[in-house]
Amino acid sequence: MNIGIITIHNHFNYGAVLQAYALNRTIHKMGHQCKTIDCDIEPGTGRRLRRSIHPGEQIKNIYFIFHWAANKRYLKHFHDFGQHYIPTTNIIYKTLDQLVSSPPKFDAYITGSDQVWHPLLLDRQIGDAFHLCFASPDRSRLIAYAPSFGVTEIPNRHLEKIRNYLLRYHTLSTREKRGQEIIFELTGKEAKLVLDPTLLLSAEEYEPIVPPSTNSAEYLLVYPMEVGKNMGFLRLVKEVKKRLSLPVVCVFPLSFDYRWLMIADKVMLDAGPMEFLGLFKNASFICTNSFHGTAFSIIYRKNFLGVPHSGTNSRIYSLLDKVGLLDRQLNDSSPPNVQNSLERSIDYNAVIPQLQDGINQSLEYLRGALQ
Repeated sequence: MNIGIITIHNHFNYGAVLQAYALNRTIHKMGHQCKTIDCDIEPGTGRRLRRSIHPGEQIKNIYFIFHWAANKRYLKHFHDFGQHYIPTTNIIYKTLDQLVSSPPKFDAYITGSDQVWHPLLLDRQIGDAFHLCFASPDRSRLIAYAPSFGVTEIPNRHLEKIRNYLLRYHTLSTREKRGQEIIFELTGKEAKLVLDPTLLLSAEEYEPIVPPSTNSAEYLLVYPMEVGKNMGFLRLVKEVKKRLSLPVVCVFPLSFDYRWLMIADKVMLDAGPMEFLGLFKNASFICTNSFHGTAFSIIYRKNFLGVPHSGTNSRIYSLLDKVGLLDRQLNDSSPPNVQNSLERSIDYNAVIPQLQDGINQSLEYLRGALQ
């Protein structure tokens, strides 16, 4: 079959880019032709200097000025990765009208992973595209693979539109339990709970795109999405650093808090998706409150700790619950609690069978959806 995926693939976000890569690779492994629909409706922007009187933003601005070359390499690494490893349609669709009036032709269309069904996206023109509004369910298969709503409740103003869009799909899945519940509440349809695409590939399958390591020293890798409620994640990292006596290497999302610059021994400001993988592969220990940071910690079988994300923790919770690692997320980052957690290494002999069960079920759903 000839399959088209629509997902967030051209933003400067490690998880978004790598899940787009992983879903494409997984479908190719099944023997199908596959391309990502190059939807440039609202392209992502890189890190920029910010006009602000806040001291923290001023610190970041000064840091960016002195490391502007690294920031440019960061952008280039993302661009090069997309060009080489995410096959896209020949046409770049600049507007939703262009996509609807002259859609790419595929045997099946897949709404990919990430928060592509977030209701707030429907307040902008890009949101309808992720619901495959441009594809005909009479002529092609419409499939959802692991999309997320990113919220626990759908605003009333979007309920009817989302319901009608969901009813057009031939098969439905999501990566969170709450997503399952929302789909059933709106449509009466059962949606399969599946894994994020990044988890469908093994560490060995990522190896061809991981750059060789140039540093053999041990380090504590920190990938922070926020400092955490009441600075809980920042306190956790400080405590782990103190007790493990490891230098802190930070890799940042697009936006980050200036306080991480104060705690880092080394900042990987220029890391692209490939370098991101290498940092996880070679880390001695990992602290993260990111979903994809947690996913790659598990893929590379690393000991890790985190705290619940204040806004989007449901997907992390679902993953940790699936593989029996809920104790790696600490609500209390006090010194005794952190020390107790550090003394308990993860038993991946118990984790991997549970992960593999989730992988098998996810692949079974995808194969069935494509038949």
